[in-house]
Amino acid sequence: MTAREKLKGLCLLLAAVLLLCAGCAQPAPGNGAEPAATEARAPQNEVMPEETEPAPEPTPELTEAPDYAPQVVSSFMNYWSVGDYANMVSLCSVTWTGKKDREQAVSAMTELLEDRMPVSFEVTKVDGTNADLRRDARVTAQISKSGGPVQKYQFKLKVVWENNFWYIDPSGLRSYAGTPTPTARVIEVTQPPTPAPIDDPNTLLYYNPDGGKRYHLDPYCRTANERNLPFKGSFTFAELNNAEYADLIPCQICGAPRRPKK
Repeated sequence: MTAREKLKGLCLLLAAVLLLCAGCAQPAPGNGAEPAATEARAPQNEVMPEETEPAPEPTPELTEAPDYAPQVVSSFMNYWSVGDYANMVSLCSVTWTGKKDREQAVSAMTELLEDRMPVSFEVTKVDGTNADLRRDARVTAQISKSGGPVQKYQFKLKVVWENNFWYIDPSGLRSYAGTPTPTARVIEVTQPPTPAPIDDPNTLLYYNPDGGKRYHLDPYCRTANERNLPFKGSFTFAELNNAEYADLIPCQICGAPRRPKK
């Protein structure tokens, strides 16, 4: 072996020893030495978002239930206006119908209405609210009885809450008497009677002996006060120029004849 080969062998041996020493210097796992964990740190100037309370949910609006009482009253009156008594009974309260069967209830309704029929009507007011159990409905109607002249009636019907619905107590249809519908006033003009012939001496003339200033052809002449009618005093046309009647003047309303010339 040459010196060069020996030197090469020593270099290899030395390198092996160095590698062996380097491996022994690293700590064995499980001896408590753990590699340092690296944690991600937030930058110092970063602002974390604040926690906010959730917004309250909106409270649903409570809507008031529609008031069907006026509609029930109108339907009841409409059925009456066409003579549909069966449907009128269907809208009546149990308080009124009681234990009657349908036929008996219709018969009772017919008797109650007394052959009256509304020509027109108006529901003027329904007192109270949906919170009430009994309410008053006021109705004005033009009523014809047995096909006769129209009269104005005012009714007050009871509206009752039963079985979750409004019903009618029709008892008030009997309680309100009708009042005649105002009509144009007719003034009768009484035509003065035809004056009696002047030449008839037996024509009777009338006057008030208690201070009357006129003589009349009509014993009930409307120009005089009613307490003085019929006139107490009378005389004939032939006596008109007598002294006791000389101051009387003829009434132009009842057509008393003028005094004859002497």
